[in-house]
Amino acid sequence: MSAELFDGLDDAARAELRTQLRRRGLAAGDVLCRAGDRSDCLYVVEAGLLQVLDGESGEVLGRQRLGDVVGEVALLTGDPRSAALVAQVPSVVSELSRDDFLVAATHHPQLLVNLATIVSRRLVSRTAPSSTRVTALVVGPGGWEGESAATAAARASSAAPLTMLDGTD
Repeated sequence: MSAELFDGLDDAARAELRTQLRRRGLAAGDVLCRAGDRSDCLYVVEAGLLQVLDGESGEVLGRQRLGDVVGEVALLTGDPRSAALVAQVPSVVSELSRDDFLVAATHHPQLLVNLATIVSRRLVSRTAPSSTRVTALVVGPGGWEGESAATAAARASSAAPLTMLDGTD
């Protein structure tokens, strides 16, 4: 349980929360939730990679990795989910229901502080001017064995579009 959501909690509090988490395995391509779904839980990514897709356009809004918390805004507001989450590779998430979260937060107020921090950082990252990010994969003359697998993995895991640099020129 290494997610930022649980920072500052002692071992007893973490053990208590562990009993309330429900693990869910996802195959690549599985949809964890869709925009418009009822929201009564949040998820902590335990393994894998989830793509966040805009509910209307299908545009990729982001990627969630190990330790990331998703569904936190819907958990707090009770509003329907605003985006879809799709596993890009086999993934595991732990689900914490709204009721269990609220009970745990009354015993461990640090959870609310941590959740406020997560929500605030996400808001700032979405409203601040975007910085230029480039992810590049350099391919040498004649390519190499495993190039297509490496390219696919880089495209799936990169937060920015992948730029291919052909080293043959």
